[in-house]
Amino acid sequence: MSETIENNQQQTTEEMSNEEIISSLHGFGDLKLNLRVILGKISMPIGNFLKITRGTIIEIGKDKNTLFDITVNEKVIGYCDINVEEEKVFAQVKGINKPKEF
Repeated sequence: MSETIENNQQQTTEEMSNEEIISSLHGFGDLKLNLRVILGKISMPIGNFLKITRGTIIEIGKDKNTLFDITVNEKVIGYCDINVEEEKVFAQVKGINKPKEF
């Protein structure tokens, strides 16, 4: 049953109109938050870590079609995919979790 509740608390941006997305974020105003998109986590020996230089490519074992978590203050608030266009990397939001009611 908790799985059903969790599934009902998530709504993708495709299901929401632009006005709904903007109004859901409108209450934040000038609030500053620590926003992160975590691309992956790996473990490696310290010796390998010390060999990392600018431009080193580290494989994180994620498929290009993987959705990544968007976190604010260590809590997942949505998910996105990562795109590269003209040497710029950007995150495209694909879904925003509905706030839990207290």
